[in-house]
Amino acid sequence: MFDRAGSPAWALSLTGVEPRFNGDRTAQLGTLLLEAAHALTQRIARRGPAGDGP
Repeated sequence: MFDRAGSPAWALSLTGVEPRFNGDRTAQLGTLLLEAAHALTQRIARRGPAGDGP
């Protein structure tokens, strides 16, 4: 995820048992993780100066 200046600032990760991270499931989880990171980046970008916004 990126801050308002476009610099990398945070990271998301997934944890779980190895058998659940294979084949098509890995691609699906990667897509979901990328979508969540994008949504959070957009939310951060909409916030005003520190302390403003939701």
